[in-house]
Amino acid sequence: MNIYFIKFESNYHYVRLIIKGLKQKGVTIRKTTYPSPMSSFSIAVNGGVFHINWPEFYYKMGKGLIKMLVSIMLALSLIISMMIMRFLFGIRVVFSLHNLLPHNSERRWLDRIVYSAVIFCSSSVICHCIKARELINEHYPTYSGKVIVIPHPNFMGVYGDKMNKYEMRDILNLPQDVYIYIFFGKVRAYKGIKELVKEFREVGGTEDRLLIVGSDDGTGYIEEIKRIAGDDERIMIRGIWVLDEFVNLYMSCADCLVLPYRDILTSGGVLLSAQYCIPLVAPATGCIPEQVDGRMAVLYDEGGLGDALRRIKGLKEREVIEASRAVMERTALDVVTNRLIEDVYGGGEELSC
Repeated sequence: MNIYFIKFESNYHYVRLIIKGLKQKGVTIRKTTYPSPMSSFSIAVNGGVFHINWPEFYYKMGKGLIKMLVSIMLALSLIISMMIMRFLFGIRVVFSLHNLLPHNSERRWLDRIVYSAVIFCSSSVICHCIKARELINEHYPTYSGKVIVIPHPNFMGVYGDKMNKYEMRDILNLPQDVYIYIFFGKVRAYKGIKELVKEFREVGGTEDRLLIVGSDDGTGYIEEIKRIAGDDERIMIRGIWVLDEFVNLYMSCADCLVLPYRDILTSGGVLLSAQYCIPLVAPATGCIPEQVDGRMAVLYDEGGLGDALRRIKGLKEREVIEASRAVMERTALDVVTNRLIEDVYGGGEELSC
């Protein structure tokens, strides 16, 4: 049997990891387009499972009346094609639901219609924690029996090993004898970076530094963050896209990772703290409380970011390392892949090649 992934989605780390793990198990991987009658016919002829992750990439077109009409037409085309795939050709469809609705949604009503339709057409819906399953069941109660919890795989093998902290600071031209909080990842409004800068300016000490690393993809959001940072020399902003092979340089130089999301269900980013054995500051929302524990993280409720930035320094290094190793074990790619084969795609024996 074949597992079909969408070509465009396979550029994202989650899909690339899953593909890697399945190939290691001897599963045949094929790439296809977003659903259409032609691609559905091809999958039906060859046999296999179709796995989709982000349907919004197919129909999101931006703002404006014309673009809205195009988005509606594309969304309708996607829904019809999904129904043809599932109910005419009988293809098994798997949907990894990473968020209840897309981030930065311009037309939430349209996203809700599409997500409901994709879930309706799916044989199985994957989420990454028990809390996510509960929320999915609340938002889409008709389809609760389809939801399966499988953890997000960690990034071991994608990013390099942890390096010496002080050597990395030399390479990156960062000060040595300071405590570095790092935000790392795409710079987006929902990630709460403005709030982080404001809180750090209030609670950060003279020997503390906030390092913000990531690209805003030309949205201008980084310039807004710089205006909030003002002339505070403790805040270092590097608005760059970091290649995979250099991620370990930045993660190795930091004393803790801060991901102050305002709105999040699933975050693969929190697993970076476990991979590099550094403590995490993050909100106690979505899947995060199930992904980490108090030995390696300070999780906060609304309004608690500033206090969390202070408290993180009190965690014990040994406990952070032990908790990080436990997280890495239960999110290992081999563990996740076995669950997919056994619980989602239809059983290990059927998929063996």
